[in-house]
This record gives sequence, C-alpha cells and structure tokens, in this order.
Amino acid sequence: MGKHLTMEDRITIQKLLKVGKSYAEIAKELSRPASTISREVKKHRTFISWKEVSTMQTKNACKKRFDCKISGKCKKPSCEAIHHKNCKYCGGCNDYCSEFEEDICTRYDSPPYVCNRCPLSKYLYDAEKALKEYRKKLSESRQGISVTREHFKHIDDIISPRL
Repeated sequence: MGKHLTMEDRITIQKLLKVGKSYAEIAKELSRPASTISREVKKHRTFISWKEVSTMQTKNACKKRFDCKISGKCKKPSCEAIHHKNCKYCGGCNDYCSEFEEDICTRYDSPPYVCNRCPLSKYLYDAEKALKEYRKKLSESRQGISVTREHFKHIDDIISPRL
C-alpha cells in the first residue's frame, strides 16, 4: 500500500459514502486512518445545485414540497397527466412558484460533510474529479515558481545585499 490514495481507493470512498458509511468504516475497509478519508473528502468535495443532480427521485427542491397545496404552476402537459397538477410531486414548478424556498441538504454540516444520496443541493464526492484535482496539484507542486527573469533579478537585488 502506497502513501497516496489510488483511483480504486477513491472509487471505494465514493461508493461507501453513497451507502451511508462513516469515515471510520471506510478507513477500516481501506486500511487507512479515518483522518485521511476525512481530509480527502473535505478537500475534494464539490457543491452541486439541485438543478444538476441526476437522480430518479423527485426534482422538487422546495422546503414546502411535502405539505404543498399549490397545483398547476409549471404548465407542463406531462405534469397534469402524471401528477394531476400536484406541484409537490413535480418539481417543474420550482422556477415559477412565488412560494418556492430551496431546501438544502444538511448532511454537509457534520461528518461525512457530503451527501451522495439525496436530490437536493449538496456537496458531493466524485472519485474521478478528486483524482484529477489531486494530479493537478501534484504536478503544480513540482513545477517550481513561475517568475520572469526581471522579477527574479529584482528579488535577488533586494535579498543578496542583506546576506
């Protein structure tokens, strides 16, 4: 086992977060410290709006969706056929309803600080994106400082006389 997390490790983290496992459970599965998993997730989580969430669950992100009595706001023909104009099942009304208040997932307020399950706006951990960010940072850290010759000469003129 190397020092750095592999793509397989990250995929395992993503899958286990999706089924609701804790950092300790994920760490045990990967034979890593829980702090490593925690740092990985916090460092590479991404905020995703409810409009971007791809799920088979309802797209209604209104705080009032469970008690909603409003109907017919979205004007979609499919809404009337499927949901009988009941907005609490549709979600298409979110952009048109004056009563809309966005509901945001609260799982990111406490560990594991992400939610890979619900259809609300949330922080999400994506293994592929995490690996790309990691590789970019690793590459940048090995490139050295980027300064022009003139800027480097200016720095040298300031520091050298004081040595």
